Amino acid sequence: MKSLTKFNLKYSYLRDYSICSFLIGLILIFTSCTTNTLQPFSILEFNGEGNVINFSNSGILVIYEPDSVNPTALLGKTGDLFLINMEDAFIYNDTSPLNRFSVKYLDGALYINNRIYSVKIPKKDSISPWFEELKEKDLSSLQFIDFSVKLEENHFPYLAKIAEIKPDAGFIGEENFREFEKLLKIFKPRYIIGPELLPGDYEMLSGLNNLELLMMSLDNSVIYDPLPNMPGLKQLFLAEIDEAVVLKENFLINNKQIERVFIQKNGSFDFSVLKPLENLKELVVSGPDTILNLYLINDHKKIEVLSLVSDENSNELDYNPGLIRLPALRWMTFSSGITQEEFNSFINTHPDIEILQLIRNDTISSLQPLSTLSKLTGLTVTGSVTDIASIKTLKNLKYLSLPDDFLDDPVNKAEMQKSLPDTRIVSNVPFCLGSGWILLLIPLVLMIRFFGRKRIKDFRTG
Repeated sequence: MKSLTKFNLKYSYLRDYSICSFLIGLILIFTSCTTNTLQPFSILEFNGEGNVINFSNSGILVIYEPDSVNPTALLGKTGDLFLINMEDAFIYNDTSPLNRFSVKYLDGALYINNRIYSVKIPKKDSISPWFEELKEKDLSSLQFIDFSVKLEENHFPYLAKIAEIKPDAGFIGEENFREFEKLLKIFKPRYIIGPELLPGDYEMLSGLNNLELLMMSLDNSVIYDPLPNMPGLKQLFLAEIDEAVVLKENFLINNKQIERVFIQKNGSFDFSVLKPLENLKELVVSGPDTILNLYLINDHKKIEVLSLVSDENSNELDYNPGLIRLPALRWMTFSSGITQEEFNSFINTHPDIEILQLIRNDTISSLQPLSTLSKLTGLTVTGSVTDIASIKTLKNLKYLSLPDDFLDDPVNKAEMQKSLPDTRIVSNVPFCLGSGWILLLIPLVLMIRFFGRKRIKDFRTG
């Protein structure tokens, strides 16, 4: 009996120990899976007049507008930067299932779902009544303050009061970075969009520990000094980089944690500048006609979003996508110049693609290879639609965007809806600086910083 009792005690102990170990193992597995959960790409709807762009994933390649019945609809995920009506910035950072946004403007403020997300600073003679009205409003959702006007001394007492309410409000401005020096003494911004960075401004960046997103242009031909350490920086957008600008390999050495890089540059782009980044997940390179050291992209195994596109006014981008091997890739954007063989090769080696964009490409005549992509849920085609028959067979699509001139034909639209009844079908509008109406929509801060002075000059003299 004594032996049996000892056995029962020992068995009970082992059983309890095993159960405990099992539960701990489950917790570890669950925690691990939860930590690595991918952010889903969602269909986001914007109600209200005007256009919307997912700048993070596509730059200004694709513009979406509402039609006579449906609101603007486009793909995005948490952390994406959207441009609304080419003048306001909005960062989608809501982790709830919310995917519908009502947009309106009132008294110099951008309201999304009846909450203020952006305000424009008025001229000095209007600041007092503007602030008296603003301070009675809820600013808890405020993301951006637009400093399009020249700041005067009488602005700062009121801005200091806003900083007491929303100290991490972001900035949008069109001047050089030095113009923000006094603002950085009263705000700790999460986002900064628009300024030009001069070599003497580097020390100002070193104190921005709260900064998560930085969009700027560079005014120097060769950048020898690396950016200072900004420990919270996750997204870096470099706009208006001239063809002559050279970014050295050490440019990002102090910010290895950056997850998203957007570079708008003419001429050539060298992938060696990305070497220091250890956690790169999204890369958009817009404007070049040549890619150097493309093979280095394969060292960044975590990349989920990749967009390599040429400027519409430059030569076709010269690179072979068939050389890309990115196992985590979920979103890919192609522009003009990609051959059918290169396209087929890329599809064969990336079977888990979820979102695909074909921008102004008429060299890919067959989209039949897309039928092999079991996870493909989103497709955007701008310019020419070369193979509508294959698109109609993609029954797994949840989202499809086709050129407005194609969907404006009621026969085409009816046929698409009949073939893909469970797919959200929306039209897109190609961006073109040759279209006079676009200049009426883009304010100076976004026009200069995002689209480049050279292109504007070409338009005005063309």
